[in-house]
Amino acid sequence: MQSEDRGAANRISLFGGFRIENETAGPLRLTGKRGPAIIAYLARCPGMAATRERLADLLWGDSDGEHSRNSLRQALSVLRQDLAREGVDLIHSSGELIALRPEAVQVDVEKFETGLSARSAQDLAKALANYTGPFLD
Repeated sequence: MQSEDRGAANRISLFGGFRIENETAGPLRLTGKRGPAIIAYLARCPGMAATRERLADLLWGDSDGEHSRNSLRQALSVLRQDLAREGVDLIHSSGELIALRPEAVQVDVEKFETGLSARSAQDLAKALANYTGPFLD
């Protein structure tokens, strides 16, 4: 679970299109289409994690298993290089699991969903401020 109080340095926006920003570096530029897709998918997965097999199937489902795994490995390498260039470390892998570091990110959709159960008008207004447009539009 994420929290504004936690001090996460990276904000992932999925409402109104994909964006990722670092509090010191500003908007992060990711090359290719697969990196943002990986981050967006992981941001909405339980525990912000998915298996390599699931990611490969999701992104390269029309390819054979070996090709899709190689493509995922390459896409993750490019994504990590892009993030490292900005001094950002948010991807963690352990065996077959790929994950975002939950302590390093805030996701607008999660803040919106969590805030909808707010009891005060002020907290509800904060939650609604996270909605900036249709999901990944």
